[in-house]
Amino acid sequence: MAGSPRMFLVALILVVLAAIMAPSSATRGLIRLPLDDDHMCGDRPVIGILTHPGSGTKKHVEGATSHIGASYVKLVESAGARVIPLLYDDPREDFYQNLKLVNGVIFTGGSETDPGQYSDRIFDTLQYVMDRKEDGDPIPLLAICLGFQIVSTIVAQDKYILTKFDATNQPSTLQFPVHSLIKGSVFDSFEQEFIDKLKKNPLAMQNHQYGISPDKWERKKQLTKFFNVLTTSVDREDKEYVSTVQAKDYPIIGTQWHPEKVFEWGQAVSLEHDKAPHSEDAVRLSEHFAKYFISQARKSANRTSDCKDREDKVRPKLVDNYLSKFGQSNYFDKVYIFPNLQEA
Repeated sequence: MAGSPRMFLVALILVVLAAIMAPSSATRGLIRLPLDDDHMCGDRPVIGILTHPGSGTKKHVEGATSHIGASYVKLVESAGARVIPLLYDDPREDFYQNLKLVNGVIFTGGSETDPGQYSDRIFDTLQYVMDRKEDGDPIPLLAICLGFQIVSTIVAQDKYILTKFDATNQPSTLQFPVHSLIKGSVFDSFEQEFIDKLKKNPLAMQNHQYGISPDKWERKKQLTKFFNVLTTSVDREDKEYVSTVQAKDYPIIGTQWHPEKVFEWGQAVSLEHDKAPHSEDAVRLSEHFAKYFISQARKSANRTSDCKDREDKVRPKLVDNYLSKFGQSNYFDKVYIFPNLQEA
């Protein structure tokens, strides 16, 4: 009997081990596939956001040459992607090295800017996106407000196509002039009930002084051949302008409105300044655009075969490595400023 406690302990351990190793009813038959490097890289999309000239702050920050509103970064991150700033004033070789790392590109809104290197970078990047599609490895482009306007002038080959509108700090509805174009577009997954809400409720945030009227758009065959007009909106004077487009043959979406503004609260100025809709439906609209865009970016094969090698290149360039400032701008609650001014 002296050995009984020891034998009992051994038996107890064997029973516990058997219970641990035995498959449960919930996992019985489950096959766990190995995750290879390509799969992991595909689940780590990176979006390049073209920086805008200036510091983006009320008071100029010494040494700052460009910025990105933090709300654009939040828009991307809300859909599970990361951001690399594409510095518009980087040397051409450095700019293209960063561009080769990304799975999608965003052109932001912003104040009017003189033509020059910034517009040239938009032209070059637009051409790069189109070339990638022709080569069978498309990466998506989302052009917002000013970015959309510049892309439109490039496609139209007419820098005078823009018209004055009174749509600064104004939420608006989205009208669908050709309902059949919804199918296959960024709006395709919206049920009719939500489309009706977009038509009736001001859920899209506008903040622009220029735009393109449907009449002018239709007269430019370059535009009608390249894009489908999905929605229009009206300004405070009931003047109609094109508000959402999608390219027919390229993964390019343009919005005159601001899907990122649900992340802006007017904290930089005052509560009264914040006209952006923050309702559940407005958030849903923004969230959908972000998810659709990032879902297209996840399809991009724009990555190296070695995931670790790509990560080693991406991480030092992520926007998190740069200085951000809060409460400094009439347009943004928070901005990232470039180059890296950690001591500013």
